[in-house]
Amino acid sequence: MVRSVLALVLAVVVIAGLTSGILFAKEVRADARLRLTGRAETLIISLTDRAIERGELTAADVERLAPPGTEVVLRDATGAVVARTGPVLADKVMSVDVRGPGDLSATVSADRAPVDDRVRHAWNVIAALGAAVAAAAAAAALIQARQLSRPLDRLAQVAVEIGAGNADVVAPRSGLVEVDAIAEALEDSGQRVAELMAAERQFSANASHQLRSPLTAIAISLELIADSSDPAARSEAAEALTQVAGLDDRINELLQLARTGRLAPQVRTDVAALVTRHVHAISAQFSRVGRSVKVSSPPTANAYVTASALAQSVEILLDNALVHGSGDVEVTVTKSSAGAVDIAISDEGTFVESATPETNGHDGDHRSHGLGLLLARNLLRSDGGRVELVSSAPTTFAIRLPAPSAQPERDVVRPVPLDA
Repeated sequence: MVRSVLALVLAVVVIAGLTSGILFAKEVRADARLRLTGRAETLIISLTDRAIERGELTAADVERLAPPGTEVVLRDATGAVVARTGPVLADKVMSVDVRGPGDLSATVSADRAPVDDRVRHAWNVIAALGAAVAAAAAAAALIQARQLSRPLDRLAQVAVEIGAGNADVVAPRSGLVEVDAIAEALEDSGQRVAELMAAERQFSANASHQLRSPLTAIAISLELIADSSDPAARSEAAEALTQVAGLDDRINELLQLARTGRLAPQVRTDVAALVTRHVHAISAQFSRVGRSVKVSSPPTANAYVTASALAQSVEILLDNALVHGSGDVEVTVTKSSAGAVDIAISDEGTFVESATPETNGHDGDHRSHGLGLLLARNLLRSDGGRVELVSSAPTTFAIRLPAPSAQPERDVVRPVPLDA
């Protein structure tokens, strides 16, 4: 706003100033020429009268009657110079030609410096006035901009507070109709956000209770089986209890994700160790169906990620390979020279993207992976990571983690063994 108003005022000032200066300069020069012409006409009349009275003119007569500070060249009817005064000592002169009532004519010249000084002074005044007008316009525009920006700044702060969860904040009124309309809309949005947050918390609490109750019952049953005398039953029950504990942790993490948008803060995580842990944990399930899963990774591959989000994403892709895939599965962890980490999970099946959710499914080696991939992508998005389909035959999905940004060094998080 300040720039636009100042540009408009400057344009007006420049146009008006140039026009005024040019017109004033022309007027001053025309007035000076008119005055000099009047003095020259007075001179030629006086010289004509003297010539009539005495019958002749002398150089002394011309010197005595010439206007002060001028040069006069007197000529007769043939154009011959009759008399002249000394030259004007100036760089620039202004001259006029006049003819008397008789045969005499004269050229009168004067110094142009006083006229140029008046014109220069006028230009200085115009420039000073233009600068003053531009400064006043800029100050007025700045004051007006601040008067308009303060209510908007307050509304921006209100929007930040609403985004931070303080939905009961009251938007201040400024007296400007448009700004106050925005304030009312923000308040309405804040109330709506508060209602949605309350409903989400209530739903989350109910969902958590509904999920944990059957999990607790299952855990109790498994604990009873774990106390049996059958070693195989005890082993199966122990593994199932581990799965139940993991599900309980996942419920807590997903509830946190729904409420805050993040599972946990980013930490420097050993991705190679995390992937190896989860591959070993699921290898027994592959063995039961006559398939194998193996991992290939460097000794360490560190990245700044949310460890729980990465762990869930790896579990989702491994579970998809187990349920929807076919053949053996190979997991490869690689780290680039820039520090980016890739996790590729490949099986021997063929991936076909279905056109609609209703046609999602699998027929032999042709299948879709459903909503699990969407969840994996959402979990990694806050860390800058992504899940990509690298190859559809054989099916290969890759988790790509960006190179760590310049952050203070923190302890490397190494996943603990599942049986710890």
